[in-house]
Parts: sequence; structure tokens; C-alpha cells
Amino acid sequence: MKNLYALFFFTGLFFRLHGQQFTLIKDINPGSATSNISYLTNVNNTLFFAANDGTNGMELWKSNGTSAGTVLVKDIMAGTGSSSIGYLTNVNGTLFFVANNGTNGTELWKSDGTDAGTVMVKDIRSGSMGSNPTGLVGMNGVLYFAADNGLQGTELWKSDGTLAGTTIVKDINASSASSYPQSMTNVNGTLYFSADNGVKGMELWKTDGTSTGTVLVKDIWSGSNESYPFDLAAIGNTLYFSANNGSSGTELWKSDGTSAGTTIVKDIWSGTNSGYPYELVNIGGTLYFSANNGSSGIELWKSDGTTSGTSLVKDVWPGSQSGAVGNFEKFVNKLVFTGNDGVNGYKTWQSDGTVAGTQMATGIVDVGGGTLEELVETDWKIFASINQTATGSELWAVNFSVVLPLDLLEFKGELVQQDAVLNWKTANEKNTLEFIVERSVNGSNYEPVGRVASGGTGNYTYIDKHITTLKTGTVYYRLRQVDVDSRFTYSKIVTVDLKTVQHFSLYPNPATGSINLQAGNNSSGNIRYKIFDGAGKVILQSSGQMSTNGGISIDINTLAKGIYYLDLNAGLADNTIKFIKQ
Repeated sequence: MKNLYALFFFTGLFFRLHGQQFTLIKDINPGSATSNISYLTNVNNTLFFAANDGTNGMELWKSNGTSAGTVLVKDIMAGTGSSSIGYLTNVNGTLFFVANNGTNGTELWKSDGTDAGTVMVKDIRSGSMGSNPTGLVGMNGVLYFAADNGLQGTELWKSDGTLAGTTIVKDINASSASSYPQSMTNVNGTLYFSADNGVKGMELWKTDGTSTGTVLVKDIWSGSNESYPFDLAAIGNTLYFSANNGSSGTELWKSDGTSAGTTIVKDIWSGTNSGYPYELVNIGGTLYFSANNGSSGIELWKSDGTTSGTSLVKDVWPGSQSGAVGNFEKFVNKLVFTGNDGVNGYKTWQSDGTVAGTQMATGIVDVGGGTLEELVETDWKIFASINQTATGSELWAVNFSVVLPLDLLEFKGELVQQDAVLNWKTANEKNTLEFIVERSVNGSNYEPVGRVASGGTGNYTYIDKHITTLKTGTVYYRLRQVDVDSRFTYSKIVTVDLKTVQHFSLYPNPATGSINLQAGNNSSGNIRYKIFDGAGKVILQSSGQMSTNGGISIDINTLAKGIYYLDLNAGLADNTIKFIKQ
């Protein structure tokens, strides 16, 4: 193990003091003037963000973690004016954002990190008015957002990054009225948001990306009153949010996507008063947020989704004063936030979910008199927007390896046919015993699926077989690095997306002369298959072309009567299907 203190011990200690802390990458707006660093976004280990250098206004920047490599991408509104850039969002390696070039108004843009490759996707509302896109979020490789085309009001839109592929999803509030979709959140392949259809008020909606699949989940405050769901956050397949049902005030709610499964978690400030949970954030499968129970002021809370498991973490400013201010961010599966204990003023705090572990930040995240505002992780650096009196809000960073007991240079996962292939690269290992690969299907509960012994340093690979049989949209992985003295720490989390996996059905079953396969997504293309008998012997193997509706017929006249298994190897096919030949 590298000669650094481990980040997490069995003793429950959180951040240990390291020699390295966040360092200033570049003072973009020199001196005490602020560049207002915001919207930190990782795209393939390049950091993109919005900043104002005092010359070009608020524009798009990028950084490779060095001062020389921290540069303006494009001056979208030429000169000193600001393009009002915002909502930076990574969708499968493409950076989407909104900006105003001074001619077309605020519209949807995208960038590949070059000046020439930073372009407007579509002038949704032609002319200088702008469609004013908001709430950008990615789901299943598609960008979703709210926009106003000047005809149907502010409604739900989607884009694949092309002009033709940027279209309205549904006119929720018919005609020119607006439904104002907001607080959009992807929950394992379903997009949830708040919207007003003109009848029910602002309520909870969901969509699968189609007009018919865009529906009201629940009229939480029945009638024309509005529950106004906000701060939507996902943990696994569960959505958490704040809403008002008209009797309990604004409190913490959760939903499984059904009306019956959309329920209040806890009436934090009992009665009609509002606990008003906000800054909802998922940290390692635990929901953290600020709330007011009526006696402790606005403080730090957490929840496991149950009434009894929703509790005050710590009264940061003892008494009725409010101590949990905001800026909730994840730092290697732990929480950092801005707090005030009534003695030291506004400082950066850290929490592991316990009273003792909720304290003013120490070690790496101790930014002294400054305030840590935003965080984003790449494979090798953790970037931050830190506001210091001497520099204003500027770009800082720390090497990811200093929060691990070794240099984890890279950790990636990808789907190869039916398997998850995980690769990681290390340096400076010392006293490392093994890596335990842990898997989760909901992003919350992890279980070990394999072990890889330490090789001292170098490249590692682990293959998690047949993950497509898990029947989930996304699989989550993390590494538990275990030392010879049994101490351990976790890596960052990587995901493997199964959304593009094809699901097949087989009919008839039992069959006589032929069997028919049907792709669940009706996709066409070439398919390869093998048929095994009960002893595992390959009886037949071939390939064929699926029809335009995703079907294919396989001749089984040559097979003897019995039980067989059809194994599909269709690039991204997920099934081994049992069938009977009569």
C-alpha cells in the first residue's frame, strides 16, 4: 500500500490527513475577482464547465487537470458578453448544454471539446427569442429537457444530438399553455419529472420517451391543487422527492412509478407544517437531505426509505438555529456540505451518516476559509469549485489516488456480449492482499461476486458472466481493496448499461417443425444461435436475418423429440431459452 493513511478504517474514521489537498489548477479570472466556476461535468475524463475569465463573459471551458490544459473551448457570444451557458450534461460521451449566441436566443448546443465541434443542435424557437431549454438529463443515450418552441408552450423534449432527432415528446398541457416540466431525474431507465397538465396542477409524471408512455404517476394533492414535487433523486429503482399532499405540508416522499406505490416516507414536521426536505442526494445508497423538524432548525437528515429509518443525523447548530446550509456533494461515497455550527461560521463539513462522523472537514476536503461548492470525479482526479476570498470561485483539483491506499489509475466496465468485463490499473501497491469485486443491481445494495489476488501492481481484469440474465437496466460495480492487515477501502463506482440488450421470446413451446423468435424491441439484423441438448452437446448452430419486425423462424425438423436449449449470441442478446421438441 502506498505510504499514505487509508481513507476508511473499520474504526469508522472518515477522512485522514494527507500531505496532498485540493490545489488551485488555474485562477481563470485573476486576483480576487471570481470566474464563477459552475456545472462541472466529466466527459471521458475531460472536465467541462462554465466560467468567466473577465474578458469573454460566461462561456464554455475544459480542463485536463493542468493550468496550461485549462482553456476556453469557444466564445459562443463573441466579445465581453456572456452566452449564459448552463445545464452541462454528459450523454454517452456527448456534452449537451444551453447557450445564447446573441442571434438565436438561448437554445440547445453540443460540443466535442473543439471550437469547430461546439455547435447549436437546433434552433427550436426560430428567431432571437430562444426556446430556453432547462432541466437537461440523459436517459438511455437520449437527452431530455424542457423547451418552448413558441407554439406549444414549455413542454417535454428529447434529442439524439441531431436536428431531425430533436423533437417534442408530448404536449402535456395542450395548445399553447405550458406544462413546465422540471426536476427531471432518470430512475433506472424511466424519466420522472414534475409537470402541470392544466387540470391537476404541478404533479409527478414519468415517461419512457414516447408520447403514449408519458403519464401522470399520481395526483398527490388531489384536484387542481398542486403538490409541486421537487428535488427528485434516485436510489436504485426508487424515486425520492419532496411534495405537499395538502395535509402534511411539504415532506419526504418516494415512488415506484405506480400511484399506489407513491407514498409519504415521513412527516418530519408533524401536522400541516412543512419539514421541507431539500438538496436530496444519493450517497452510497443512503439518501441525505436538509430538513426542519420544527425544533432543531434546518439540519442534516438521512433516510433508508422507511419511516423509522428517516432520522436526524446531527444538529450541527444546536438548538433551533439552522446548521445544514446546502451544497450537498458526493466525495468518494461520502457526503460533504456547507454547515454552520454557530461558532465557526460557514465551513465545509463532512459526514459518514453518524453523529461522530459529521464534523468540519479535515484532511483533503478541508479548504480552510474557503467554501467547497461543486465536486466531480474523473478516473484520475477529483475537480472542485472552491470559493476563496483571495481568488473567488475558481477551479481546484486533487489526485484521486490520494484518497485510496494505492494509485487506482483506471477502473472501467463494459458489456461484451452477455458478460461485464471490468478492467482496472494500479500503481504503488504495498501490502495489498486482494480486490473484491462487488455488484449491485439497484445502486444501493452490493454483494461480492469475485476476488482477484493482488499482483503487486499493474493491470487487472475480472469478467462477471451472464449479467444480462439479471433483468435490469444498469449494473453497478465497485472494488473493495483489502490489505494484509484486513483494512479496506472502496473504489469509485462504475456502471455497465444493459439498456441496449435485446430480449427475445420463443413460440410455440412445445414445438414440432419450427420455432419462432421475436426480439422485444422489434429490432432487425443478423442473429447467431446454437441449440444444445440436455447433455450440453451442440446439436445445431447457424445464423439468420431477422425480419423488419424483429422475428426469425428456425427449422427444428431434424431434432429428435426431447428438451433443448437455444443459446443466442446476437451481439447484445441476453437469453438461453429452454424449449421442447415434440
